[in-house]
Amino acid sequence: MDRGTTVTSSGLERPVRVEAPVRAVRVAAVVPCFNRPGDLAALAGDLGRCELGLAGGTGGTPSLRPGVVEAGLVEAVRVELLVVVVDNASEPALEMPRLPGRITTRLVRLASNTGGSGGYNAGMAIAMEGEPDYLWLVDSDARVESDTLVRLLAAMEADRSIVVAGPVLADTETGAVQEVGGRLDRKTGRFGPWATAVEGDEPIGCDYVAACCALVRADAVRRVGLMPDVFLNADDVEWCMRLAREGLETHGSESRATQSRATQSRATQSRATQSRATQSRATQSRATESRATVVVVPGARAAHPRFDRFGTLPRYFGARNAFGPIDALGLGRVVRLRRAAREVMRAVNQHLMGRADLAALHIRGLRDAARGWVRGLPADLPRVEGMRPVGGLGEALRGADPELALGARSAGAGASLVIEWPPEVSAPDRAVVRRALADAGFDVDGAARAPSRSIAAFLRRAIAGARYELAVVPAKGSPAHWLVARAMVELAGTGAGAGAGFVVRRETRWAMLARCVLACAAGSWWALRIAARGRRVSVLPTAQDVGRLAPIERSPSLRSGLVEACTQARTETCTLSVVVLSYNRRDALLETLRRLRAGAATRDAEIIVVDNASADGSADAAREHAPWARLIALDSNRAIAGFNRGVEAASGELVLILDDDARPDDAALAGAVSLLSRRADLGAATLLPVHPATGRGEWPFGAGLTGPRDDWPVMGCCNLVRRDVWLAVGGYDESFFLYRNDVELALKILAAGRGVHFNPAWRCEHDSPGAGAKSARWCELATRNWVWLARRHGRGWRAGAGVLAGWAWAHKLAGLSARRQVAVVRGGLSGLVRAPSGLPSAVRPDGRAFASLLALRFGRGAGR
Repeated sequence: MDRGTTVTSSGLERPVRVEAPVRAVRVAAVVPCFNRPGDLAALAGDLGRCELGLAGGTGGTPSLRPGVVEAGLVEAVRVELLVVVVDNASEPALEMPRLPGRITTRLVRLASNTGGSGGYNAGMAIAMEGEPDYLWLVDSDARVESDTLVRLLAAMEADRSIVVAGPVLADTETGAVQEVGGRLDRKTGRFGPWATAVEGDEPIGCDYVAACCALVRADAVRRVGLMPDVFLNADDVEWCMRLAREGLETHGSESRATQSRATQSRATQSRATQSRATQSRATQSRATESRATVVVVPGARAAHPRFDRFGTLPRYFGARNAFGPIDALGLGRVVRLRRAAREVMRAVNQHLMGRADLAALHIRGLRDAARGWVRGLPADLPRVEGMRPVGGLGEALRGADPELALGARSAGAGASLVIEWPPEVSAPDRAVVRRALADAGFDVDGAARAPSRSIAAFLRRAIAGARYELAVVPAKGSPAHWLVARAMVELAGTGAGAGAGFVVRRETRWAMLARCVLACAAGSWWALRIAARGRRVSVLPTAQDVGRLAPIERSPSLRSGLVEACTQARTETCTLSVVVLSYNRRDALLETLRRLRAGAATRDAEIIVVDNASADGSADAAREHAPWARLIALDSNRAIAGFNRGVEAASGELVLILDDDARPDDAALAGAVSLLSRRADLGAATLLPVHPATGRGEWPFGAGLTGPRDDWPVMGCCNLVRRDVWLAVGGYDESFFLYRNDVELALKILAAGRGVHFNPAWRCEHDSPGAGAKSARWCELATRNWVWLARRHGRGWRAGAGVLAGWAWAHKLAGLSARRQVAVVRGGLSGLVRAPSGLPSAVRPDGRAFASLLALRFGRGAGR
């Protein structure tokens, strides 16, 4: 604590000099950004103008008058601000905007776009290394005022029960208030603004505040976890509720600790003032121990583009992620069903507006929510037609668009036109649309207004057909717009001052009605699945897990443990360690070590030999013939646990996991090291095991592969893994002892959100007699471990199907040997009776990787 400012109290008979202590508060602002350098620069200007000090205040309440400290009051606050900008794989890469010297900055570049939650989590994980008191989340397209931070901070310093505080949010374009906190409707599961008007100056309790500008108590995050990893939408809703519900103990203890520190710092103040302040703090502490709150601070203001603007891709995330907050509060099946039904109706609405592409996003979101696939951005989402600037409407109406050919029909249509303007479309854009309609032969002045919104009116149009030739309507759609015209111009504001956009749709009513029926059927099925399933509460990632797993492009040199990201493509390769596990194969081990010493990719690498208490002198031979290798001699055979001991002792960024009879092709290994050095989104790369004499691969299901894959669910005897990723996912599960542990590692890495790369051209010799005939021990352990693997990583019917398919396959491999067949039965029963051990918090299987494994191992998808 600084000993601060000397001031004069004018309320006494003669001036008295008072030493006002100043306490430093560390705030880390986290700003994720994707392809918005202009927005980032504007926000940086706002951050550079932020006030970074609070004066003391009466009764433990900080004042907002910078530089004013009154006699006999609590300590003032000096803010130490760190700004962490997270570049979410922008192209081109972002540059860190200049900020005043009083603000510390970090730029972090991710190798892939991880969405809002992933960007925030990566930034928070790095910021937490500096032990901040508060985390300030700010979207790159948000704007803040000079006193936004200090007003939020003042409220949280005054009331230790507040875990999250947010400002009043205005619309960036109009300045009108759009949200004063948020609430989740306990009956419908919908969430939206708590209020849209501000009354009074006291903090307003709410369910959540938008993450576009939120100040969060760092101790609560350490206790509860980072944001749910759902890419976009509803992440902040669920997170705020979890912080309020699960951060209670943190704040009780924090309040007591803060009270103790504050009492010590006020030892020089008057006894009467100290007594009043201590009494006030004790009252706050008792209140804090019973509750934690999320609030909006009315005096704090920020701006953000409207949340309710017309969207495309957010429709998918809104449908997929809507159920996390519902499950977090335990609202039950009925609320989940009501919320899912709303998404079905939104899909029907878009079908009746001619937007089958948007409707498909809603149904796909429900499908993925039912299956539990709520992480990341799927690569196979339906393609969506974007909005075109209204300046191109005239060309579309004149028949330049071959799908529409509106020009000829419109010329004789006269006044067959209906118009309902979206409120967000500006007067200049309306004038452009009017001019385009007039040029196409429509009587704009005589245009009709949209008809009734009643369902009865829609049903009449569905039977009799559309009355109008063309309708100009809001793209969001409503019953008043369904089937109102033979063709529709759908308008929406595109935001960010870019003007309005449009799409033109011309669909037959029978086709639209048929698609609505299909959407209702599919949507209802997934809605019932969502309602019937059990409660799913997200496992919140920890800062340590995210620090290890986030696809951060790191600079070649890291100083003082601080992570700095490359703004240019990385040119240096990662450091390499090789861990060789040895057990009673002395000659094979020495040959492997000789090849490693001779290979260009491994001659300078750290070589670690872990000997599993071999009885054939393997350890002594390694000491004698490979003194340059580090030997870890275990006192008993611990099987795959030896690999874990080796990785723990390794110092390289990448670790090559190698059997003692496996020898990687030098060029292939060099290629794999180079690839992982360039691509931070990959957690591992695996080489194809082949027999040195026959050249036959051990993975026949990979024979038809036409090119590399980044989602490969299989590993073998030669795997290159990032050490941080290995540690985060728990390495090899030691309860497996032997067999299937490598496949399970691949599934864990994929379930942690990192890729596993496989190139069929990259090979490793595997001179193992066990690759052919299977022993009884193999039959038992491999079957048991497969059952465990299916129980851990399978979801739905695929988990049961996977158990049966793997068990049956083991019987096939056991052949005619009664001993091996009995071993398979014993292993399968053991896998069913004994529960597999729990997974690390960073590993959250959703069934997709296991489904891919089944497709490979049992006949489908090998060539994908």
